[in-house]
Order: sequence, then structure tokens, then C-alpha cells
Amino acid sequence: MTTRERIYAKIKVNEQKIQELLDKNLELERKSYLLSDDVQQYKEQMRTTGRGKNKKTYLEGRIYWIDKFKDEDTGKTIDIERSRAVRIDGEWI
Repeated sequence: MTTRERIYAKIKVNEQKIQELLDKNLELERKSYLLSDDVQQYKEQMRTTGRGKNKKTYLEGRIYWIDKFKDEDTGKTIDIERSRAVRIDGEWI
């Protein structure tokens, strides 16, 4: 095996390790979505879209949180409720 081949082999091993860590981080992030506390809430609801024959019902999981902004003119803090869909019919999106 040449020096270049050994270097490329090490690069490939490192890329595999990086991908494993990214996968672990993604799984941890998904677990954090399912937790509800003072900062963030997770809720699941049945949703319906479409009309007539195209009507579809699905289970949607959303996370909700509050962003706080300071109004530069008045100095008051403004709370804005945010949400994001993270699961549909049990599948992560």
C-alpha cells in the first residue's frame, strides 16, 4: 500500500466516524424534541388537509417555543410564539 493509499484509507475511516457522530447527534436532537418543559413543548394532533376526494388526515407532531425580542423604540420585550412540525404520522421530517 502506498503512502497516498494509507492517507486515503485514514480519511475514509475519519469520514465514517464523523457520520456516526452526526447520526448520534441527530438522534439526541430528536429525543430533545419529545421533551416538554418551560422552554419548549411537544404536542401531537390530528390534522386534515385538502377537500373532497383529496382530503387526507394525518398525525402531526409539533414543537412550540417562545422567542423574546426587545423593541428598540419602546424598550419593551415582545414574546412571539413559534412552532415547527417535526413528525408526521410518526416519521421524522
